Amino acid sequence: MPASKGAAGFCWQAVERALERARGANALRDIPTVPRRHGKFVLRLSENLRQKPKLEEASGVGPISRPKRLDPFERNNLDPDLVVCDLGSGHTVLLNKFPVVSPHLLVVTRDFEPQTDLSAADYRACLSVLGQWRGEDGGLAFYNSGPHSGMR
Repeated sequence: MPASKGAAGFCWQAVERALERARGANALRDIPTVPRRHGKFVLRLSENLRQKPKLEEASGVGPISRPKRLDPFERNNLDPDLVVCDLGSGHTVLLNKFPVVSPHLLVVTRDFEPQTDLSAADYRACLSVLGQWRGEDGGLAFYNSGPHSGMR
């Protein structure tokens, strides 16, 4: 039976294949969490993130000046082991390299866009993924926006 594709070309079998490929290549860096049930909700706590030093603490002399980093979502910089599929001509689905749950997917634009308001195309791309979600925790979508989100 052929893979069922949603609007814009998303298919769940591509997620399963990408997970297998990424695990085989050790491309995922899981963030361990402890699930806590609160009624019908599950909160995931990550104790390891408490131990992460702040930039000022790492050097002991204030903020660290770093060389400019490459945009990991630029088409030429994508880790092929994390690519799930393209969604139409404007978006790509990736596995999150640092998953909190599995699968932890990212829906990113193919071209750089400021992280301000979502476009109608962004909503359609996200809904095409959520409409076929098969993860055990159900689907959840969130959007990082504003001048301090994403790559800086």
